[in-house]
Amino acid sequence: MVKRSLILLLAVLAVSSAHAQSAYIGLRLAGANSLDTFAERLPYLGLQFGLRVAGPLELRAALDTFLLASSAHADLLYTQPLGGGVRGYLGAGPDLYTNVFVAKTNYGAHATAGVEYRSGVAGFFAEAQPIYAFSAAALRARLGLGVNFHF
Repeated sequence: MVKRSLILLLAVLAVSSAHAQSAYIGLRLAGANSLDTFAERLPYLGLQFGLRVAGPLELRAALDTFLLASSAHADLLYTQPLGGGVRGYLGAGPDLYTNVFVAKTNYGAHATAGVEYRSGVAGFFAEAQPIYAFSAAALRARLGLGVNFHF
């Protein structure tokens, strides 16, 4: 099931990239907190790839990792220019978490709200993502900062 979902996600991104109006690759620093216990988590380093598929709609896939714990997630984003090189975005998507330390895999879904400031090809972003992990029955919040390189 997971393998099929990942293959489907990669296929959608591949087909969409052939028709994309613009794309970007980005570096991110993300951290997640458990909203039920407020337990801190170490920040994850991440890589993301996004592409505009139609009008204000954008697809994005990201992989965040720290040592042996990782998070893969995707978003369908609705973007809106806010003026002065700033754009806002809202979206949602699935999450997959693996942690070798505790030999566990969790699945979830998240919402996304963020802003990006573009300066030339570089875009500096900040975002918040409330997450619900289905298999862990836990509510979390992920905060992310980073830079995208648009091409």
